[in-house]
Amino acid sequence: MARRKRGTTPALLGIGLFGSARFTFGQSAWRFAAPPRTLPLLAYLILQRRTALPRDIVAYALWPDDDETTARANLRRHLHYLHAALPLVAGKSLWVLVHGRSTLQWNAHAPCSIDVADFERLSTSDSSLEAADKLYHGDLLPDVNDDWVLGERERLRTLELTNLAKLIFAARRDGDLGAGLRFAQRLLIFDPWREDAIRHAMELRYALGDRAGAIAEFESFASRLRRDLETEPMPETVACYESLLSNAPVLQPFAENVSGINSKEMRPALPFVGRESELVRLHAWWTKAARGHGALGLLGAEAGVGKTRLLGELKRMVESEGGRVLAGATPSLETLRIRRSFRRLMALQQSSRRYHSIVSGSPCWRSSCPSWRYATPGLKRPPPRATCALASLRRFFKY
Repeated sequence: MARRKRGTTPALLGIGLFGSARFTFGQSAWRFAAPPRTLPLLAYLILQRRTALPRDIVAYALWPDDDETTARANLRRHLHYLHAALPLVAGKSLWVLVHGRSTLQWNAHAPCSIDVADFERLSTSDSSLEAADKLYHGDLLPDVNDDWVLGERERLRTLELTNLAKLIFAARRDGDLGAGLRFAQRLLIFDPWREDAIRHAMELRYALGDRAGAIAEFESFASRLRRDLETEPMPETVACYESLLSNAPVLQPFAENVSGINSKEMRPALPFVGRESELVRLHAWWTKAARGHGALGLLGAEAGVGKTRLLGELKRMVESEGGRVLAGATPSLETLRIRRSFRRLMALQQSSRRYHSIVSGSPCWRSSCPSWRYATPGLKRPPPRATCALASLRRFFKY
């Protein structure tokens, strides 16, 4: 290799892990010639680049079915393959820092550009979300199915969906309807069942003068739901469709804080860990409720174990999927009155036919709050079969 001239900038190594793996060096494509398990090793080191990794941890992650001796031997061999597959700079391999026989770490100071690292960095600022979106060419290493890859792939995919949702809201807020529609369509490529994105696409098409396309968007989605999932669209989506049919205005202005929660609530100080299974179960309940099969759930546990945080995560999840969350509270269980928890809901129903139709179909809502019947003319009395269950509920809360 020719010696680099003093003062010149070394050639930049480009690594792309979104979609199929891609490599460039300088201005040319670089052929990553190595055995198949070398690419997962490279990706693992890059994704864990902030930490010096013990060799046994890396070996177990990459070769979990082998015994310790075999796994460590595989790691040594594939480290050699990795050094050989990446280009030399000034006759040296700069990419992986090897600290004796104990730890490994990707060299953060090496002259390289990595799409995953740039994507994560750009995703931290609302002003650079569109640049981050352009880097996301597909899911992380779709041809690699190691257990550790699955979690990282889902994490980055969720980040991309969040970025697209923010871009849609920003485009609608700024009146850039064409960009909003483009982001909504891109979100549906990665998650075709996101009904909030379907509603965005319908409303934006209509606002851009494509009423037929907006109606076709709903009819195609509803047909796929019935065929593949044997279910119907959410009431909000149906209401949007009916508005399009009647040529009623559907595009609403968006406030700066689209979710209605403050920045501290949107960005918790600590990551959410340890309650993933409970959150999955709560999300399943929300999905059923969104399809018209709602129910009452009670969440109970010892004080300080994270009940409020768990419900906060559910709230963010529901709102990100186009749902509306109403919250009520009382000073203590002894002074609890169910009627107080319904005040916001009662105020809402007076200005929204959509929520009137949802509540009017539920005997539980009508019976548990007698004042609802008087505030909402036309609601029928609940059937006798609901009386016993509701009486038990009232006794529980000392109503």
